[in-house]
Amino acid sequence: MTETAAAEQQSDRRRRAVTVTGPNRPMVLSTVVKTFADEGLAPTGINHMVVGDQLIFSLEVNESTAGATPGGGTAGGGAAAGGTVQGALDRLALGPEFTVSVSDAGVSDQRPVDRHRVTVFGDQLSSAGVAAITGRLAGAGGQLDRIQSLAANNAAYQLDVSGVDPATIRRIVRGLPEMDGIDVAVQPGAPSGRHLIVLDVDQTFIQNEVIELLAAEAGPEVEARVKEVTARAMRGELDFAESLHERVALLDGLDEGVFDRVYDKIKLTPGVAMMVMTAQANGDEIGLISGGFTQITDRLADEYGINRAYTAANTLEVVDGKLTGRVTGEVIDRAAKARKLQEFADRANIPMDRTIAIGDGANDLDMIQAAGVGIAFHAKPIVNAAAPATITPKDMRGVLYVRGVPQDRHARPNPTHHTTAPAAASTTSRPPHRPADRTAHQR
Repeated sequence: MTETAAAEQQSDRRRRAVTVTGPNRPMVLSTVVKTFADEGLAPTGINHMVVGDQLIFSLEVNESTAGATPGGGTAGGGAAAGGTVQGALDRLALGPEFTVSVSDAGVSDQRPVDRHRVTVFGDQLSSAGVAAITGRLAGAGGQLDRIQSLAANNAAYQLDVSGVDPATIRRIVRGLPEMDGIDVAVQPGAPSGRHLIVLDVDQTFIQNEVIELLAAEAGPEVEARVKEVTARAMRGELDFAESLHERVALLDGLDEGVFDRVYDKIKLTPGVAMMVMTAQANGDEIGLISGGFTQITDRLADEYGINRAYTAANTLEVVDGKLTGRVTGEVIDRAAKARKLQEFADRANIPMDRTIAIGDGANDLDMIQAAGVGIAFHAKPIVNAAAPATITPKDMRGVLYVRGVPQDRHARPNPTHHTTAPAAASTTSRPPHRPADRTAHQR
């Protein structure tokens, strides 16, 4: 065959990716492969896996773009070299319990060696969603190297993918209609070993904005003003440091006992205690980096067994038992959060590709983007758009899925014990047994 003829033949064919998901029944894969081969579409590549009782496999075939008849085969009725994917599927007639997706595959047979870990999770995640993901990734030239179910109800999967860059993966997965309401995390490689997991505090580790609780103690007018400025700062509309000084000035004259009263009102984010306990049981370090105040974050660190060497926040100045309306020391703003993340990673001797940063507001963006995996947690739109990972519900279990911890290895905090008073700064790797579903402090 001449080079010209070979080029013309190649131009008459396109590579197609077919992904099938359904019950793991005997002979399903071999039957599908034989049917495609009989249609003249011998698979050029097969990815096959079983997750629980579900079979997921992807075939790549070269489909003719000319000479095919609507029913498959060739116009002359001979060998089915001109067969179509649709013709093979019509002949196969898989039952309604199977989901099939078809997409164009990449034209290059060369795959980059880079591997990325993709975690998808959510209560509405279905086998159709998983099939859509694998099919679209294959269509973009991706190779699915491994898949693992992380939850007993199939609400979380971890996929190792090579041949597709992270930006393309995020665009594909987030653009699928089957992924509406499903969260996704994309991280480079599959780093193993100790991790550093750093959380913002307000609206992340806890459900409150501490400065708003403090402002409420100064009266409704101050509370309303502080809430307005806080919301604008978290949306990225105001410089954080300037907004912090403006809000703190309104607290001038509050008595020092306000910290005790506010601490009693704090509500923990669901799943935090379980996440902390599980992560530390795996040898990970937990850190808190907050635009809030050390008078609160230090107590949280002590109560939940977090080493204060991995905490940073602003400090409200107190003179003669009264707040002065000023902060002392370094302001923990957006840039400082990223610096502290690097500082804590160095202190823990953990490389940056094994750091996870979690936050909800614009003040967290630099930290999120600097981390090995940055997670937008129940976040503002500006943060969701920029983060490589999202967790939509106010539930920290998703962090463990991103970390790759299966549901059956999640810790179960003791349902009866709670800390009655803040302890001294601790370096222990085991956090206290606070119930994961307890929402208010008991002190």
